[in-house]
Amino acid sequence: MIELGADAYWIKEGLDEKYDVNDSKRNYLNFRSLLNNIDGGHYKFLKELDFARKVINNIEYHWWQKVKWQNGNQTQCEKKTIMYLLKVIVMKIKIFLQRSELGIGFNSSMIKSLEACSIINNVGSIVEILHFSGIISDSKILQSSYKDKGNNELEGRNDYISFLVSRYRNLASHKSCQSCNNFMYIMQPIKLMLHLLTRQNHQDFKYPTITIPSNNSWEKLSEAYSTLIKFNNIDEKHIWE
Repeated sequence: MIELGADAYWIKEGLDEKYDVNDSKRNYLNFRSLLNNIDGGHYKFLKELDFARKVINNIEYHWWQKVKWQNGNQTQCEKKTIMYLLKVIVMKIKIFLQRSELGIGFNSSMIKSLEACSIINNVGSIVEILHFSGIISDSKILQSSYKDKGNNELEGRNDYISFLVSRYRNLASHKSCQSCNNFMYIMQPIKLMLHLLTRQNHQDFKYPTITIPSNNSWEKLSEAYSTLIKFNNIDEKHIWE
């Protein structure tokens, strides 16, 4: 059933199975648990993400397909590449939730963290497509200003959403991946990216002054995320507006 596309399945006991009272109770409790999880916040997040993906796809042209940034840099990207990555992210989250919420399980906590980080890396790939044509580059340029190797201060592109998402990707690509043990750390960069992709333009998003230390952690990034969301009065009940 799972291989055919079902998120989960439950089998009602038959007379021939000869369940005792305890077996019957366990079976129905399992059914209730499946229903509660599918109706829970993580699955609602997945449904909203998939809906947002379809909305983005139905809009013929987006500002991010060809944009001139604050420092004069110009970038272009193909919508179909972004749509492909969003589809991959939706599919990976569906599989992740089947394992974490519906009883299929992971072989180990390390495997669970690695799969979470794989999703975050796909979100980071969207930043690379938007800004660097898919080539990993120095994300410092995404800030309002930054210093080059000669310690000269240069004007940046002022896309703090992409900068923060790139910080999530960096953590997901290194040792910190092992401590990615909260679904919130998957949701946060996705929410940021959807806010960027669905806005009328990149200039209507306000950026507070946030310093992320070089030895950042999931907790520090989560704090920066909360500051950015509150600064723009974004309703956390929805992943995009």
